[in-house]
Amino acid sequence: MRVCIGSAGREGFIVPIRDAEAIREKIVYLYEHPDSRDSMAQAARERVQHLGGWSDYGNRMLSVYEDALACRLGQRIVGSVG
Repeated sequence: MRVCIGSAGREGFIVPIRDAEAIREKIVYLYEHPDSRDSMAQAARERVQHLGGWSDYGNRMLSVYEDALACRLGQRIVGSVG
């Protein structure tokens, strides 16, 4: 089972890996749009609470990263969160 950690544009942004310009653009956007920034921050806090708190959220994120690494290395994923 796959775990959805967040929604792009709701709790944060997804940017291409190693794309400093894309990261810069999103930081500038958040700086220039405090209402959006505050809304995303609140949505992220609510998402973490829904997932069981920071500890559980951290464990889920670790699982997502481990799954991604395993896929990249061509290994079968042994476990999943859920």
